Amino acid sequence: MDSPGTLQRLGRPVGEARRAFMRLIEPHRPDLWRYCLRLTGSAWDADDLMQETMMRAFARLTWWEPVEARPYLFRIATNAWIDDVRRRRVTPVELDAAEPAGEEPDPVETWAAMEHLVAALPPRQRVVLLLTQVFDFTAAEVAAMLHSTEGAVKAALHRARAGLRAAAAGEGPPVGAGLRTRPPADRPPASGDLRSDALGNRLPASGDPQPAAPGERPPTRPTVPVPSAVVARYVDAFNRRDPDAIAALLTEGAECDIVECGVEYGREVIRKYSLEDWARDSRPQWAEYGELDGEPVVFVYFRTEEHGRALGQLVRLTTAGDRITAMRLYYFTPELIRYAAGRLNVPACTWGYFHQGEG
Repeated sequence: MDSPGTLQRLGRPVGEARRAFMRLIEPHRPDLWRYCLRLTGSAWDADDLMQETMMRAFARLTWWEPVEARPYLFRIATNAWIDDVRRRRVTPVELDAAEPAGEEPDPVETWAAMEHLVAALPPRQRVVLLLTQVFDFTAAEVAAMLHSTEGAVKAALHRARAGLRAAAAGEGPPVGAGLRTRPPADRPPASGDLRSDALGNRLPASGDPQPAAPGERPPTRPTVPVPSAVVARYVDAFNRRDPDAIAALLTEGAECDIVECGVEYGREVIRKYSLEDWARDSRPQWAEYGELDGEPVVFVYFRTEEHGRALGQLVRLTTAGDRITAMRLYYFTPELIRYAAGRLNVPACTWGYFHQGEG
């Protein structure tokens, strides 16, 4: 039988290889994040897709085949999103059959005004439009990503442009109808989705998020009423910088997912490592409970030399009864932090993609 340390010993060389991989793809991450956001329409779904893409891209590397990073990453993100839509069977995802589409030399001239309408398109038309018109891939490159032909891609682009114009004229289906990404059935609810977790608590009627209007992102609010006592105690303990009080809120088997870094399992491990590091951090910081793109989240602000209040971390909590069962910390996620800061109209402070000393 394997000893408990076997996988841990394997983790070091795997971690080194992963860091080398992440350094190589770092220049492409901002564009990839924007692509995921435009596909999904939600920061949380975009980050889930981004993480899935990173995992698949690293796991599928081979030594015998040369790989160009940018199309490789976009190919994986594209197919991961299409696979998710297909699993949910929201709408057909087949490419339009190749047909004479005619040449349309000018891009979508009113893209800046019509960008939000892209959610009205069927999934593969959306993909083709974004890849060719926004991220400058050729029809041949997109055909390779979709295991299709240039003719089919050009036909899909032709129909996507027509669909955008119809949506702009109010003739198409409701923008984004049925296409917002949701977790697959075999994945637990997103951390922090306190409106539907095991607590059974809901936000007060005045604090319930309202559905976004067609073509708009779900709401982002810097503060909302705290929905439960356990979340209120977490925010209070955070602002008192009390790691023991936070640890006392955790279940024995709680998980702490430090996105882009690793996962800690169990209350004692979380207290020993991530909570201890946080308690020793001398930077002024505080937590406020709010919403980002319609989802509850703890915003963590820092006081820096440049700014008195800058967003530097997001925390999502999953609770059961009067305990926290999981924490998901978005600290090494600069694209998500910058996006959230923009939605809140505050400065962002980001920390790169690696734990200090790793990169």
